[in-house]
Amino acid sequence: MKVVIKDSHINLDNVDYFAYDSIAVATIGAYGEKRTFEPNPSKHGLNKKGELTSAAFQDRPKIISSHGPYEYAIDNSVKGGFGGAFKADLKVATIDGHVGIDAFAGRQDALRFMCFFVDPDPMATVINNAGKKNHIKDLGGDARVVHRVIIAIDDKLAKYLGGDATFDVKAGAGPIEIEVTIDAKANTKTTLSFSDPTCIGYLLMKVKWNNDRVVETEDDVWSL
Repeated sequence: MKVVIKDSHINLDNVDYFAYDSIAVATIGAYGEKRTFEPNPSKHGLNKKGELTSAAFQDRPKIISSHGPYEYAIDNSVKGGFGGAFKADLKVATIDGHVGIDAFAGRQDALRFMCFFVDPDPMATVINNAGKKNHIKDLGGDARVVHRVIIAIDDKLAKYLGGDATFDVKAGAGPIEIEVTIDAKANTKTTLSFSDPTCIGYLLMKVKWNNDRVVETEDDVWSL
């Protein structure tokens, strides 16, 4: 299974992910309004208004799961790949930190991708217990919350992220950060921060309220 990059969206496992402004959206727990950005109606996604901090996820161990790593379907993707579809400030997560996408010019076969996600029911629980819950509710019927992101990584980091692993969220009041174990015996770890501009695609979740509680969710994918 591979990631296919289109002009206005990302396809993974026959699901179309939003790509518009993905670097700014960046993280699970980002919220805002679903909007179409003129003049191109295919460019629609999240008009971000804020994000839930890591504190909203910390008391729910193993809440963030992953699928991958996935390879890059270069031949089936838009011509120019990242250079044509994404901003130049996109970063790629590596064992040693984050590097610019330009470092992969001529060696895009070294790119890999991970899908990180929170399932709908646990995500509803997070929202219901979050301090910013009313911010989301006040956005009305167009309100959406990001619950899946596709992150760009390199092939070396990919070796430590397979197996549909789950991750603990690091303590902190900022954006979500997870720790990836590189060497268990030596207790060597690297940190993957969702605030860094590594996100290339995301899925939205529509929430339905009963008074001040989320009681139902619905996936919202990219479509024309």
